[in-house]
Formats: sequence, structure tokens, C-alpha cells
Amino acid sequence: MWQEDAIGNRTQFQYDAWSRTDRVTYPDTTFSTTAYNDIQKKVTSTDAVGNESITTSDIVGRTVKQEENKPGGLVTTLAENVYDYAGNVRESKDAKQQSTFYGYNFLGQLTSVTNAKQETTHYSYNMLGQQIRTTFPDQTFIVKKYDGLGRLIKRQDGNSKKATYAYDTNNNMVSQRIGTTRHLHSSTTTGIPRRRRSPPTRRFRTRMTWQASVLR
Repeated sequence: MWQEDAIGNRTQFQYDAWSRTDRVTYPDTTFSTTAYNDIQKKVTSTDAVGNESITTSDIVGRTVKQEENKPGGLVTTLAENVYDYAGNVRESKDAKQQSTFYGYNFLGQLTSVTNAKQETTHYSYNMLGQQIRTTFPDQTFIVKKYDGLGRLIKRQDGNSKKATYAYDTNNNMVSQRIGTTRHLHSSTTTGIPRRRRSPPTRRFRTRMTWQASVLR
């Protein structure tokens, strides 16, 4: 199979027995390959200059390790993931083998993230699953409040910086107040709020009066 661009440059594709792309040959005759090891759950992609990218998956297809191998070099691990039984990432490691840990509640919602410095950010939710509070490692926070229809109506941080939101009957945002500044919005036909300019504080009108004697 091949693909040709507007000026006739042709790229060719080859596939394995399971219809997976295993070789791409470019117009300049260079090529890249992809090798599949279904037993080890590894996919190795090699570019035109010989750089290898290796992805290892678990038995359900989730990526557990990403590696690279440059020509003449050693295999370097770029990232690793560990999952829980629900499929959530519980631990991820970067290229420096520094770990980030993730916590979840019984609904699978993210409740905490702890970085390599042991700094933790916490997340809280309401009964509808909406995030209502984020607490950062330095104990600063963001609080969110929603109305009965699940629309965000208030957002406030630990520095008392507050934002409020108002909506029309079609759930379009019509106003936004951040601190003491209020912004008005008008809805477009797509339902996306559009910023509306506030009217000027002073208006000037020119009035002309015609006298009957002038028209005679």
C-alpha cells in the first residue's frame, strides 16, 4: 500500500499478518520499522536513523514502561507506570526514576498526588462527583461551589480572591465577576458565551428642532 502527495512523492506501507504497520518507506528511500513481540508485550519502533522507542504493556494493553535506545547506546527508561485493580495509575516514574504517587476514592476519582519531594496535593468532591476543593502542599487551596443544576457559581482561593458566575435559562454564562470587576457575556448561536462590552457611563445625544417659519 502506498500514499502519494500532490507532487508525486510516494510513501509505502507494509503490514504484518495481523494488519499492523511494520514498515514505512519514505520518498527518499529511508524507512522506519515497527516490531511486535506479543509474548513479551513489547512494541519496538525504529526510525530512519536507528533510534528505537520501546513500549511495554501489561496483559490488558496498558503501558507499563517506555524506553529508548539510541544507536551505540544503552537502553534508557523514560517512564514506568504501576496500576491498581481498577486500572488507575498508582505510581509513575520518570527518566530519573523519581516517583509520583496517586490516590483515588472508591469511585475512582483522583484524591491525592504526591510528587518526588513528598509534596501532596489533595482533591475533594461533592455527591455529584464535582471537584469542590483543591488543597496544595503549602496548604493554600481553591474552593468551588455549584448550584442545583451543577453549574459553577463560585470559585475562591486561600487569598480570598473570589470569582462568581451567573447563567441564563439555557445554561449560558451571562456574567462573571472576579474581585470587583464584572464582565458581561452575550450568547452566540453556538451557545458559547461571548464577552459583551459594558455600556459607556455617559452618552451624548444631538437634537435638532425645526421651526415652522424656516420651512415657509
